[in-house]
Amino acid sequence: MAESSIANEILTNSQNQAVNYNDPYYLSSGDNPRQQLGTMLLSGDNFINWSRSVKMALGAKNKLGFIDGSLHKPAEDSVDYNKWIRNDYMVMSWLTSSMEPVISDSFIFATSAHDLWTDVADRFGKSNAPLLYELHTTLIKIRQDNMSIAEYFGKMKSVWDKFASSS
Repeated sequence: MAESSIANEILTNSQNQAVNYNDPYYLSSGDNPRQQLGTMLLSGDNFINWSRSVKMALGAKNKLGFIDGSLHKPAEDSVDYNKWIRNDYMVMSWLTSSMEPVISDSFIFATSAHDLWTDVADRFGKSNAPLLYELHTTLIKIRQDNMSIAEYFGKMKSVWDKFASSS
């Protein structure tokens, strides 16, 4: 009877310690600072694709709030302060690890993931007339030729999406 009581107490304690994957401060054992987010490194001229890829990766990790500013830094006396700092440093590390080294070097002294993201977007994400002209020209020049309908549509959709993201 006593063994059953101890087993129930252990089970109850382990259930109370359950991992909350929806907690924005949760870091898995596989998360590390040198991890690259998304499928490509930021090279400067690929900001649109890179930012989309990074946002998807951060969304999957429940960390978008660190770059979009919706997860505010808690007060220093808050129980969440150290968790926020640790996660913000991790997100900054992921972002800089997802850039070409020559680019990441210029962002290494950012004070938060949100500031880093804003600085990168300001530098590389500004919509401009030359980019819009280039995308417009690309759309005009796309021909189906030997591509299947699916390939042709995929190519067109990719340019349309970049155009929509840039304007």
